[in-house]
Amino acid sequence: MRRTVLAVLFAIGSTAPLAAQFGGVITMAMPNSNVTDMKYYIQGEHVAATMTMAQGAGPMSGVTIRNIIDFKGMKMTMFVPMPMGGAKGMKMVLDMSKPPQGMPEVKTDIKALGTSETVAGYKCDDFQIIENDKPTDKMCATKELGAFAFGAMQMGGRRGSSSGWTQFFNQHPGYFPLKLTGSDGKVIMEATAVQKGGVPDSIFTEPDGYMEMPNFGGRGGGF
Repeated sequence: MRRTVLAVLFAIGSTAPLAAQFGGVITMAMPNSNVTDMKYYIQGEHVAATMTMAQGAGPMSGVTIRNIIDFKGMKMTMFVPMPMGGAKGMKMVLDMSKPPQGMPEVKTDIKALGTSETVAGYKCDDFQIIENDKPTDKMCATKELGAFAFGAMQMGGRRGSSSGWTQFFNQHPGYFPLKLTGSDGKVIMEATAVQKGGVPDSIFTEPDGYMEMPNFGGRGGGF
């Protein structure tokens, strides 16, 4: 569950004007999770992400979820193609302007490790994330792709309430994450391909025929 939620939360927030961001498609692998494939689509101010669930993920097996992020409106809309009640699937709206519910305050420090590696053809620098004085995840990030459009968002102005790997972008603007490794040494997310260029408008267009789930939009980052 943590890995799936992480995939969703990774797609919220921005720390720089979107017009200056990377344009294209980034493919991410999430080993040790129930997500087999994840892609981020960025074109100017348009941002979307898709996640394909693995076989064996219960009723979500093989389902590809699409998220469309509206930075100006501070919301993310999730489309889950699971037919129900005559609808093509469920539509859920996450209000990104509200602080996460039930997430404790976290003191975060970022330490440059002085090492680097190459991920998806790009050189990236290694960083140790320290939460409440305890080393947690490690991140490898590059400056070769410009600032990441999915950087940390100060949820309701509470920097301390978001996890350390997202706060990284508040403290290190201009970096683009290519790899995230947990404290157990296992890879959480890793870029496998970076394709620069145009993205079809259809990926940013909301599909018809989806049923909006009630009350979801008022939950803030608690999802």
